[in-house]
Amino acid sequence: MLHPTNGNEYFIDRDGHIFRYILQFYRTDKVPTPDKVIGLIAITPQELEAELDYFMIPRSKLEELKPSPSSPSIPKFSIRHKMFAKEIDNFVATLKKIVHLISMKFYEEFLINRNFEVSIDMTFHKCDRLRIYINAPPAGIKATIQKMLEPFERIGFLLFESSFGPDIGKHISTTMTGVTWNLIEHEKIVDSNCLLKLYDLRISIVDTLDHDDIISNTCLGQTENLYSKNNLVESY
Repeated sequence: MLHPTNGNEYFIDRDGHIFRYILQFYRTDKVPTPDKVIGLIAITPQELEAELDYFMIPRSKLEELKPSPSSPSIPKFSIRHKMFAKEIDNFVATLKKIVHLISMKFYEEFLINRNFEVSIDMTFHKCDRLRIYINAPPAGIKATIQKMLEPFERIGFLLFESSFGPDIGKHISTTMTGVTWNLIEHEKIVDSNCLLKLYDLRISIVDTLDHDDIISNTCLGQTENLYSKNNLVESY
């Protein structure tokens, strides 16, 4: 530490980037810890410790902030939550595959009809059976979809029963333009006057042909941009 000639300033020959955390200690009386030191320039725990030693910042305060080895923190993402997350991801991925499958089965209608709409209706309940209805299905698609959804006959019901239905629907509707989601909960009396809870799900593909949107996402759109730039240059 050097003492300048005017008597009012001090020059400290230390790392200026780390010094900001030393100032924080004098402002807040809280010792910075490596996990709290975040910035554009990486600082190692050893570098921080060296600066704390140089400025003689009390080590006891730093030790108080360290977690006790005898009381490990409980992970926020529990095993049960991981199971739910895995099932949701698999279920959503399968529903998206079904939407793409239907789109490809109706390929010609997709290209010919200006206004296109097709729906698939599914009913989930906890009796280990899944009923699937498809509006105007091409041959063989119902059996294919049935096989794709077999792993989720009970899981689908459990996810909807656990209130994940609206979140799944929001994700699919947001990430797949033109796809709508409608989930209805109701009850039905079955054998022996037993009341059965059901979830009716309808996924629809509703799309109107947009000429400009198609052009902008093809090589033709690049031609339009080049043509506009050339005209702009010629105008000058």
